[in-house]
Amino acid sequence: MRNLGPTTLAWLADLGLTTEAAIIAEDPIEIARALRRAGHPASLNLVYALAGARLGRPWNALPPDLREDLRQRWQRSASPKNDVDI
Repeated sequence: MRNLGPTTLAWLADLGLTTEAAIIAEDPIEIARALRRAGHPASLNLVYALAGARLGRPWNALPPDLREDLRQRWQRSASPKNDVDI
């Protein structure tokens, strides 16, 4: 998948996300949160990469409004009270 290298794909496999369809079916924020809970260094850039992969475009070519929405949602998700499983 575009934007996702072998390390990220291995992390996703740790979550049971082993196909493109499985990755696309999940929300990028929820995937990144699950990765972080699993001990992987998930970041906002990873969220952008996952969103770009869903859309089939480079992470840095996401529409500005989508990037801002993802940024705000990622910031809100940093709260420990939001840690739930996908």
